[in-house]
Amino acid sequence: MKLFVPGVVAVVAAIIGLLVVFGSFYTVDQGEEGVLLTNGAVRDTVGPGLHFKIPFFDTVALVSLQQQSEVYDKVNSFTGDQQPADLKVSVLFHVPPGEGKDVYARYGTIEQMVDRLVSRKLPAILKDVFGQYDAASVVKQRAKFNADVLSSLQAGVVGPIAIDGVQVEDIAFSEAYQQGIEAKQLAEVAVAKQQQVLAQQKVEAEITVTNAQAAADAVVATATAQAQATRLAGDAEAYAIKAKGDALTNNPQIVQLTLANRWNGALPTSMVPGSAVPFLPIH
Repeated sequence: MKLFVPGVVAVVAAIIGLLVVFGSFYTVDQGEEGVLLTNGAVRDTVGPGLHFKIPFFDTVALVSLQQQSEVYDKVNSFTGDQQPADLKVSVLFHVPPGEGKDVYARYGTIEQMVDRLVSRKLPAILKDVFGQYDAASVVKQRAKFNADVLSSLQAGVVGPIAIDGVQVEDIAFSEAYQQGIEAKQLAEVAVAKQQQVLAQQKVEAEITVTNAQAAADAVVATATAQAQATRLAGDAEAYAIKAKGDALTNNPQIVQLTLANRWNGALPTSMVPGSAVPFLPIH
């Protein structure tokens, strides 16, 4: 029995020694921050690496500094023109270096901090910003809407957290509104198609008018040419007649000359008594 007691004491002492040795240091990984607690009270924050602490009195709580995201689905809101919609929004955030002790002291965990600082404020902020847009503009200006939500959330959340980004992943309007949009799009397509048909008909009408005008111009040109030709022919014939008349007046013998040029030299086979032989003057 006397030998057993010293052996137990030695074993206990060895165990305590091991606990003291291994409990006197700790490591903090990259992307984390260590919150050093002494008897449960926050004493300091430490960065990545190997650190030492007082065994049995000091403990370490690790707080992630890496970027994280929280997704909020079906956040109901209304546009400025009173169109209801369910929004799906993701929020990117991280704990700034040196703020780990505040996270632990005030909220205990990152999850509880996000719940109190972001989850409770986001719906009101989202409704306020969403209400500044009408249904059509918020779809067309999605990037601006995201930026507005981000700036409002950054201004509205105060605490040991940094809001890095906001992404509105989906905007689900009511079925009635979506049906109205679809009907409007179909109507716009029909109007565009009708305008195209009218434009084509206008071009065809203009082509027809142009062809008709060209045909009419051709008829007028032909008639004008014919009238001009007729007039010129008449002028020529009148000039010829006048010339012949003038020639006969100035040269009475030209008739005899013409007849002589046309005579074939044969005398008439019968003559009327008292008539003269052609072209032979009788003195």
